[in-house]
Amino acid sequence: MRASELAELIGARLEGPDRSLTGVAELRDAGPHHLTALFERRYRAAAAHTEGCVLVSPELAPHLPVGCARLLCEDAR
Repeated sequence: MRASELAELIGARLEGPDRSLTGVAELRDAGPHHLTALFERRYRAAAAHTEGCVLVSPELAPHLPVGCARLLCEDAR
């Protein structure tokens, strides 16, 4: 599934590359084709280096690396 397809299904807005997603991983382990999530501020350090497509609220999105695919959702949980 592509990130844009997932965004449409869950009512999120995709920012960044529209990658093919092949699995799920934790923030620190996520590669470019993994879906991951940032729900809480305490995980900001791990988020700063992730390569995954991140489900995230707009409030926490600035903590992600430049060029990172983001699925912006008001209620990311």
